This record gives sequence, C-alpha cells and structure tokens, in this order.
Amino acid sequence: MGARAWQQVRGSRRGALLLLAALLLLAGAQAVAPAAEAAAAPAPAEEAPALPPATAAARPPPPPPKDDLADAEAALLEADGDRPSSLAGEVPDDVAALIGDSPAQTDGEGGKQPVKELPPVGERQGELVSILRPPRSAILPPLSDAQKAAIPVLRKARQGTATVVYQRSVGNLDAASMACGITFLNNHFAQHFVGLPVELFRDGLLCGACVRMWCVDSICEGAGIRNATFMVTDSCNDCKKNDLVVAAKGMTGLSGGVNINRNPTLQVAWAFQSCAPLISGGIKMMPSDQTSSKFLGLQFSNLKALLKSVTLNNIPLERTNYGYWVIDTPGKNIELRPPYTLVLVSAQNQRLATRLESLKPQTLDVQFG
Repeated sequence: MGARAWQQVRGSRRGALLLLAALLLLAGAQAVAPAAEAAAAPAPAEEAPALPPATAAARPPPPPPKDDLADAEAALLEADGDRPSSLAGEVPDDVAALIGDSPAQTDGEGGKQPVKELPPVGERQGELVSILRPPRSAILPPLSDAQKAAIPVLRKARQGTATVVYQRSVGNLDAASMACGITFLNNHFAQHFVGLPVELFRDGLLCGACVRMWCVDSICEGAGIRNATFMVTDSCNDCKKNDLVVAAKGMTGLSGGVNINRNPTLQVAWAFQSCAPLISGGIKMMPSDQTSSKFLGLQFSNLKALLKSVTLNNIPLERTNYGYWVIDTPGKNIELRPPYTLVLVSAQNQRLATRLESLKPQTLDVQFG
C-alpha cells in the first residue's frame, strides 16, 4: 500500500473512532436525564390510613385532672392529733369574714437554673424556704406522702412568717400587758399566744380568737404536718399582711426543736379556728383597777367564743380596743346595785345569763358551748 493510500485509511479509521465516541456520549446523556428528572421530582405523599368511623367515635377525650383536694385534706387531718372538723375550723362570723384563700403559688418545680442543697433539718443557710413555694434554686429535703398531701391544702391557708416575741415565757396572769389586755391564759395558751398584724387586729375585735398554725419552713421537722393552736393576745405594728409574732415556747414545739435564738423567724401557714377544744371551766371575769362610782371596766377571759355584747342590769357595756367592756359616765354616778344580772352574747348569738352578788374577780358558772 502506498503512502497516500495509508494516510486515507488511517484518516478514515480516526474518523470512525471519533464518530463512535460521539455516539456513545450522546446515548449516555439521554439515559442520565430521565434519572435526574426522576430524582428531582418529589415523591408522592403516602396517605395515612383513616380510622373507621366507629373507631374514631369510640376514642374518648383525655380525662380531666383529678381533684384530690378532699383526699389531701383528709390525709392531712388524719396525720394531725387535733383532727378538727375542717381546715379553718368553726369561727365567729366577724372572724370568718377575714379568712381568704391565698393566691395560688408555684411549687418551684422545673426550670434549668442551678440548684443547691438545703442544709439539714434545723439548720439554715441563706433565705427562708417554704415547702409551699420553694425558690427554683432550692432542693427540698425528702418529703413524706403526708407532707406532699398537705401542700395543696395548706396553700389555701394564709401564708407568712412567724417571729418569736421578746417574752420568752409568760405566766397565767401575765398577758394583761399585751394589747388585748387578757387577764388569764390557761396553761396551753400561756405558751401558745400570737400577735396579729394591725390590719387584722382590727382594734382588738379579734382578741381571744385562735389560729391554727403549721410550720412550713424547710428547716422544721415534719414541715407541713406539725401544727398547734395559738390565741390572739397582741398586735404587731411591724408585721405585714399575714406575718405574725408568736410565743417562744409554742414556736419551739411547732418547729420540732429548731433553735429559735439562731432562727427566730420561720415560714408558716395558718387559719382562724375555734378555741373551744382547748378551753375548760367557766368564763373568768376581772374588774379594772380603775373602777369607781363613775367608771366600770370588766375583762372576760377563758372564752370558748368571742363576745358580741355585754349587759349588766340591762345597762350595755361598750367594747374597748384594750380588752375591757366598760360603762363610763363622767360626772355622773353609775346606777348599779347588787345583785347583778350579767348577760353575755357570743358572736354566734349564743346568750348566757348569770346572777352575781359582787363584781370582784371570779370564775363564772357559765360557758359558751
């Protein structure tokens, strides 16, 4: 084969190869395009299988939260020794008008803030902590089932602080110097007396009323369970809203032995309650040492109910803000002669009448039911 012929053959072979390569590239592009379009197209959504009509209708709505307040209150009262008929107890109408629910409080659960361990029971480091509304930065000590059950009940009571008063102890006749002027306290109330904020004291209208108090402070033993009944004998000018001042001995017992010299203020919950279960014997009457022919003052203590009115030989006595019922006739003698008919009416309108030969200090032969 000559040189010219060879160049023609080699040229034709190169052309054939180039043509074949071009055909192969074209075929590959046509095969890739449909696959790319298929990959780019969204997959059809799968339809969720519909429930049969009967099945959908039979599915009940979620049950409402269980209201276990009654069970919680029952558990609380079962754990308590006094076991009164209700949380607030039986109170006179003028006292019951003062009792209101506290605003709902958060329980402090949840949140992602850093936490710290509380000190052991009976010791405090830092702020006051109530088991009813602990700050999110606190971890409560382990609570028993009874304590947990008590929390929703006690949130409905008044909540505040209780601070021990400067009197570490008083005798049966030593409360007369307090704002109520009560001249006799039995052995229980000589260790369990309380002063109310001025707004609740109401110029002595609640003198002789009782409050049931629970220690809800995290350092108290049995917080939310331990409780005691205290009598109103004083007022507190520095107390705010539901804060109280309380007897030192009563506070020590209520807290389970907390050192009140180191921790004189504790978180408490409280509610007005009848004094009757802790009162025995007759009503005690004490005349004022200022009594004269123109002034008569009588103070009544050891009462199972608050007084609404007092009359002596049909002459009405006026209530004072210092605990006495008085007849005051400046410049004119009081027309009273023995024997005397004394009539006492309670806030519940129970009427007691008794005959007296004198107005000296004495225990009457009557008592409210």
